[in-house]
Amino acid sequence: MPTSLLSGRSRLPLFSLVIMDIAIAIGCAELSEYIRFGNHATHYVNAMAIQALLVVVFSFLCDVYSPWRGRKLIERLSRVFAAWLLSFMTLFAILVLTKTSAQYSRIWLLIWGVGGIFMALLTRFVLYRILMSIRRRGRNTRHVLVIGEGRNFEAMRAYFSKDNSLGFRLQHVIEHHNNEQALAELQEYLAENKGFDECWLCIPFNKNSLLQPVLFTLRHSTANIRYMPGLQDLPLLNHNITKVGDFVTLDISCSPMDNSNAFIKRMSDILFASLILLLISPVMIGVAIAVKLSSPGPVFFRQYRHGASGKQVKVYKFRVTAHLRTSSKITT
Repeated sequence: MPTSLLSGRSRLPLFSLVIMDIAIAIGCAELSEYIRFGNHATHYVNAMAIQALLVVVFSFLCDVYSPWRGRKLIERLSRVFAAWLLSFMTLFAILVLTKTSAQYSRIWLLIWGVGGIFMALLTRFVLYRILMSIRRRGRNTRHVLVIGEGRNFEAMRAYFSKDNSLGFRLQHVIEHHNNEQALAELQEYLAENKGFDECWLCIPFNKNSLLQPVLFTLRHSTANIRYMPGLQDLPLLNHNITKVGDFVTLDISCSPMDNSNAFIKRMSDILFASLILLLISPVMIGVAIAVKLSSPGPVFFRQYRHGASGKQVKVYKFRVTAHLRTSSKITT
């Protein structure tokens, strides 16, 4: 199943939001200068650049760039407000500490601060409403396999069956009567090779004997697995907690590589992999020459592995020569 460019697994939303915040910061600064000074704007470029950088940093720290899917709007907007307020407070503190605050108009700073925060909240609110509209039309949706029973299961099923505005669609539902029946239906569904993005286990704690068999059955799947027992004291448990609409989920097996974490990891992977590849390149060249001289055929062979979002990735390995295979068998 292809990954949506607007989903939490795509890097496009992160880059777009960072660029949008920088544009709002600089655009509101320029507009505030025009309001304050008219055609005689002084263009406080240094302050604009510092605040634009600060708002991106605080947005990462306040978790603004994490996926909004399934989260309450007021919760997300409060994080945006905190990030922007902290960025302006830090900017003012820098100006005071560097004794340069007298070079900037207080009225301009006030107009810029109020206008910037308002525009940041407004754009997030509009984007959230647009996404809700898109999801109601079936786009930007994560497909969910559900296994459950009980009151919380029935409530969750009714809640997500009537509206798709949060971006989750119940693709297949397995009603749990006993472990053998639920596992048999799960294996039958997996045999059909139908893709899904998440698996929700909506079962009470007294039915938790199902968890380990389900996790074993899904061991080759890259889908997020969430436990939704319907309790509010889940933060006491040793797992991350995610609110999905009005329901609390216990993230049993979910990738932490979303948005900012994935971006940072990708950059570090590229950097360290490049350095390691450079350091071991003489050894790799020697191995490649040895493989080529020892027997005919290509130096590398390809295999496929499961990667992020269930996509297959190619893995290149040095080909083991016939001589080495024979030696290994004799040694064994």
